[in-house]
Amino acid sequence: MKLSRWLIATLLAVTLAACGARDPAAVGVAGNPVILLLSPSHDPGTAGVAELREALSREAGMPVEVVVAPSTHAAVKRMGTPRFDAAILPLFDYLFAHQELGASASLQVLRSGGARTYRGEILVRADGPVQTLADLAGRSIAYVDPWSTSGFLFPASLLADAKVSARAVFTGSHDASLDELRAGHVDAAAVFAGASHGDLSLRAIARTDEIPNEPVVFRSDLAPATRKRLTDALLHLAKTEQGRTLLFAMAEIEGFVEVDDARFAPAHRAIQAADVQVEDLVPDGWRLRHELRGSLLGDFAL
Repeated sequence: MKLSRWLIATLLAVTLAACGARDPAAVGVAGNPVILLLSPSHDPGTAGVAELREALSREAGMPVEVVVAPSTHAAVKRMGTPRFDAAILPLFDYLFAHQELGASASLQVLRSGGARTYRGEILVRADGPVQTLADLAGRSIAYVDPWSTSGFLFPASLLADAKVSARAVFTGSHDASLDELRAGHVDAAAVFAGASHGDLSLRAIARTDEIPNEPVVFRSDLAPATRKRLTDALLHLAKTEQGRTLLFAMAEIEGFVEVDDARFAPAHRAIQAADVQVEDLVPDGWRLRHELRGSLLGDFAL
């Protein structure tokens, strides 16, 4: 038997009250701040979080709280609750939140002189025997992790398209992949373009298609006026000296540009063309999908 909307609303209100939660329909006032969630990869450190909170509250003219999620799994799940209003999430996490929760993008991150996209590349040692992708057949390649855009998915697609089978070695980070390559432990490394900082001992043998930078996303039912105030605050903050320093500490963000979800549709289509689902690209994505769809109230814990 389906629950009525009234009963769902009642259960939600009771649960929020029990958890000591703020009213999700009226945020941005004293005692009920707008809450911006950061993924672990955007963590500017404890001091940076405090400074960002103060700067955004000042720029937006309303109280803003900044919370760093303990994991990417937690970041996406928390966007499914009324306790969080906006988030800066990696590309695949955003696509998942958009698909499962209706979260939508208002801004896109800018990097490297205003770039809205980046590429992945496959590097080899300049003095080594590997000259082309075909030469990697039967050899080893260092990847970041199974959920990395430039450090796995797009480079792995290059090898798949070339019908080259190489042994995957997951290292956990772009720097670790480069270290493995320099040490001769692997024959190639998949990293974001520029990760080697011009190291002449390494050479790129392939580059991926362009990958869009990640967005700033908002929960679907946040008041448009509140959404605009936070959006404008982030845009203005990026134009100040303090803001540029703060944002650069958050995965080298240099600014923002206004967008909507259509900006990221090509990335979603590319995933589908590779016969992969978004759930495959998010840590514990299938379990998280089940949790979100199977839970009425979600997880309200900060």
